[in-house]
Amino acid sequence: MVKRTLRFLHSVEISEIKGFGEKRIKSLNKNGIKSVVDLIRFYPRKHIDRSDILTIESVKILSQIKEITVLVNVIKVSVFTTRSRLRIATLLISDDTGEAKAKWFGPQYIETRFKEGDTVAISGIPEVKKTGTVEFKNATIEKFSDFDELNETAAVIPIYKKVEGLSSSLIRKGIKLALKRSPEIEDYINTEQLAEYGLLDRTTSLNDIHFPEGMNEYYRAKKRLAFDEFIYLQTIFKRKKFINKLIVGSEKIDINSDLVDIFTENLNFKLTNAQKRTIDEILQDMNKNSPMK
Repeated sequence: MVKRTLRFLHSVEISEIKGFGEKRIKSLNKNGIKSVVDLIRFYPRKHIDRSDILTIESVKILSQIKEITVLVNVIKVSVFTTRSRLRIATLLISDDTGEAKAKWFGPQYIETRFKEGDTVAISGIPEVKKTGTVEFKNATIEKFSDFDELNETAAVIPIYKKVEGLSSSLIRKGIKLALKRSPEIEDYINTEQLAEYGLLDRTTSLNDIHFPEGMNEYYRAKKRLAFDEFIYLQTIFKRKKFINKLIVGSEKIDINSDLVDIFTENLNFKLTNAQKRTIDEILQDMNKNSPMK
């Protein structure tokens, strides 16, 4: 497998990602996203955990109220309009363990997007009525034929900073494609060092910061990226210090050691060894033609 460097991916323009037309590319450019690397480094501002996949029957015995996902088939689609003109679209859904209902209120036109026989994933907080009926309200729903097609449900879902003209869903799809451009990214840390510091490799961290299997994987990815940021800043500071040392000179100050000795001897307290060592280091630095470190 060919490893790609971040520098190489930086040369791949965002226009090569499927689904980004001219208008969308302009919006991305305004947000500083011009290359594949920029898109990969467009980190999510938060995650929503929809990774808990349950059957309809197991929903009835949930011990706590939380967002879950069911993978079901659509049995029936219906729409009802109330006297106040509120549209209510209802899907009757089922899996191998039972049936449930999912309702959407308002002009969402669910009935035009889904039909009987569709296989869908529904993520939301279920309501279990006294009769034992399970019902979802205004849940997130998406159709799929293969589990890998799911983009908004059945996983820990990344939510991104708003970009005009692009939904979080479209950004997620674009980032998935960007990550697939290089299944393995070259790392500057070897396997032994990764193990020593308890760090993920670069490829895994960039995948897991967006699409972790769980929040533990997300936090490990965040730790690795924070480590990279620290190394990057340290490199900049060290380089600047080296350049300043070459360019910026300082006047050498000759020190009269006898005067220093007289001064320290007349103090009303005794210097510790650490204090004496520090004074010596300062005097040595002052006696050089380069700035103090």
